[in-house]
Amino acid sequence: MGRRIDFMVDPPTLLVEMVREGRLRALAVSGASRFFALPDVPTVSEAGLPGYIVTSWQGLAAPARVPDAIVNGLNREMAGILTEPEIVSRLKILGNNPVSCSPEEFKARIASDVEKWTAIVAAAHVERK
Repeated sequence: MGRRIDFMVDPPTLLVEMVREGRLRALAVSGASRFFALPDVPTVSEAGLPGYIVTSWQGLAAPARVPDAIVNGLNREMAGILTEPEIVSRLKILGNNPVSCSPEEFKARIASDVEKWTAIVAAAHVERK
């Protein structure tokens, strides 16, 4: 926007409004499917890099020793909040797609992402410091 960056990759939640206003041009989204807030923007796979899928997410975490009953209760409450029309609307305005999952599914997602990115870093020969 200050004509200092030719290309960038960033979460769509930060860019949706600028794309809608025409201040930025979105070339592709990195998820497995088109992004609901920018339905005319193709995925990276559709744009020519098949199999390229990179997504971001947000979640709640608690210390490891929090009892399962509390974790499950918080999860139920959060899942309920994420179905409230006003909350969904406000999140979607920001470009977020609210989705809830079980604590086990969340742990699996984190483990999967750690495995995926560990392999990518290793393949790229990135040195650990």
